[in-house]
Amino acid sequence: MPLDPQVASLIERMTLAGGTPVDRVTPVVAGRVLGLARSRRGCQGGRSGRAPVRQQICESKATTRRETGLTRPSSAATGVVGRLRTLRSATSRTGASPTQRVAVIVAMSHQKAPEHKFPVPLDDAFATTGWVLENAASLGIDPSRVGVGGEIAGANLATAVCLRSTDDGLQVPAFQVHVYPPTDHGESRDYPSQRENAEGYLLSSDTMRWFWQQYLSTPEEGQHPYVSTVRA
Repeated sequence: MPLDPQVASLIERMTLAGGTPVDRVTPVVAGRVLGLARSRRGCQGGRSGRAPVRQQICESKATTRRETGLTRPSSAATGVVGRLRTLRSATSRTGASPTQRVAVIVAMSHQKAPEHKFPVPLDDAFATTGWVLENAASLGIDPSRVGVGGEIAGANLATAVCLRSTDDGLQVPAFQVHVYPPTDHGESRDYPSQRENAEGYLLSSDTMRWFWQQYLSTPEEGQHPYVSTVRA
């Protein structure tokens, strides 16, 4: 299947620009590079403006203080755990004004690898989801309509939250919304798509392997269903 012309043009421009691959620099440098790329493609909001954001602290098994961003565009009924920047970008592109959007968005600022490896980020995501469900009334939302979602690693965490909620006999989020979630550590599996798309599409197999290495303490953890969610 041929690439969308706009995507092909983007890849060509980024390839010509050069630069060191993410998997060949330190996590600190990689974070700065990815943050710059996001800011350049307009992930801080769109022409429709932003809804007001309120900071809230909730507790996690992994830490005593966890900060979240609570966006309350209206008195509607959906909570989503994800990445604040991604959610701002997504809501800004809906075409509606902040007062017209019918969602309450909770964006979690979780502890990140490599300083905090699995399962610490999952503990944070799980605690945040539980906090939203427990405080639904004060947040003005319907707990039966709370969902989770995220982008890349955030999407992986969101699915793991649902699996863990099921295993613990707790309320499971009503839905999941994901943007290209990694669902399998993949070291022990040979997916044709991994071979066919290993190079040439910005996110290479080597880069994906590097990201997994930052998140996991050992390769064996990659077999855990809260990591390789497709195996649950």
